[in-house]
Amino acid sequence: MLEVITPLEEDLKANKLMRDKILTFIALVLFILVIYYSIMLLRRENELLTANEFLDTKVKEEVEKNLEKEKLLVQQSRTAAMGEMIAAITHQWKQPLNTISMANSAISLNINMGDFDSKYLTEQTHCVENQIKYMNTTLDDFKNFFKVQPKSCFDIGNNVNEVLRLIGKVYETQNINIVTEFKDKIYVDGYPNEFNQVLINILNNARDVILEKDPDIKDITIKTYKENKTAVMTITDCAGGIPEDIMHNIFDPYVTTKSDEKGTGIGLDMSRSIIKKVDGTLEVKNVITRIGDIGHSGAQFIIKLHKCN
Repeated sequence: MLEVITPLEEDLKANKLMRDKILTFIALVLFILVIYYSIMLLRRENELLTANEFLDTKVKEEVEKNLEKEKLLVQQSRTAAMGEMIAAITHQWKQPLNTISMANSAISLNINMGDFDSKYLTEQTHCVENQIKYMNTTLDDFKNFFKVQPKSCFDIGNNVNEVLRLIGKVYETQNINIVTEFKDKIYVDGYPNEFNQVLINILNNARDVILEKDPDIKDITIKTYKENKTAVMTITDCAGGIPEDIMHNIFDPYVTTKSDEKGTGIGLDMSRSIIKKVDGTLEVKNVITRIGDIGHSGAQFIIKLHKCN
């Protein structure tokens, strides 16, 4: 019987040493990987922070640019509106100035002829005084037109009448007839003077198109009506409508169908901004208005505002 004795101590030692080396290598690799990914995460975090700082800077720059652009648009719109007001004042003052001139000539004639009829002179001076009062009232109306007003509840029909009282003479001299159809008094929430500016912008656009195209019907029709809790105003002309290729961006700044000397393309953009500020909407579409048996194409602007009663 043979007995074979194999010494295992050396092999076990060698295996243990190999195992320790393998475990040490694995631990070292894991440590290196942890360090590497930690460095990568820190680097990535720094890159993200840098990118966020860059984006914040760009956002601030863009916001400042947009604010400056909006201020410029507001200023340009107000300047254009003031130009319209000056033209309206000129038309409003023509008649009283003519009356004053005639009264002055009559007084001068009486003085030169030595005819001092006190009753006649008193009538002429009263006439001059009344005309001056009218001119002062007109000037005050126009001055108040540009005052900043708080948000309030106002009758949109009254505002239309106020605008027409101020600038209606301009349209009359250009043979443009503004027709109003108000069924009821409709009160809305908003800024009255800013709403007046919207009306003037839209009316001026319609007037300019009418003067340019000289259509058979030179009416601009303003209608108001109620639609549930909404007040609706439509302003419609019969001057051919808006070209389809610019219909989708007609409210963008500097978009206009007019020549450079007649339009800047900021009126409708500012008008929509004013209406949006009170959660209203301003849209436009081309419509056919039937007068008798004939259909006349034109543009229709639709303003929708919240009623306040």
